[in-house]
Amino acid sequence: MEIILASRSVARRKLLENLGFKVKIVVPEIEEEKAFTEEDAPRVVVANALEKVKKVVIGEKIVIGADTLVCINGKVLGKPSSIDEVRKFLHILRGRWHRVYSGYAIWIPRIGYRTGIDVARVKMRSYTDEEINYYIESQEPLGKAGAYALQGLGMFLVEKIEGNPSTIVGLPIHKVVEELRFGGYWPTKK
Repeated sequence: MEIILASRSVARRKLLENLGFKVKIVVPEIEEEKAFTEEDAPRVVVANALEKVKKVVIGEKIVIGADTLVCINGKVLGKPSSIDEVRKFLHILRGRWHRVYSGYAIWIPRIGYRTGIDVARVKMRSYTDEEINYYIESQEPLGKAGAYALQGLGMFLVEKIEGNPSTIVGLPIHKVVEELRFGGYWPTKK
């Protein structure tokens, strides 16, 4: 069965493919709402995910969108826009706990829009400046909320997690599967 993913995220595509879905990427053009405080983050990630899905709905196809923000001590760390910002984010996170908010939206034919959110906590290692430089050289942290990717090289930065790893990657699969089951689309038909 084919699902449309309203995202350019390779990690989100891979999570859905691992469940047995064929995934078609359609990247919507939207102006993402920004969260300026952690208090805003839950509402903003869900609103952004829903806006992505609404821009992409195609008839009888399931469409999934998501958005992720990293927050520490009330401050929001979105996607870094420069190497300097990557370095700043990684210094802020070093040796500390933070929260990852991942909102999702799904268009399910004959049911409509379903939305939700999941939160995970992550503790970063007390990595060195040399390790930060090594990670920056990989180019991986650019375009990643909080400037790291748990599913990639960035896993070396992480000491502990509390919650579902897929939430940190950017799509809370355990919640998405429940929505698809509710709609009669899970488990996938071979």
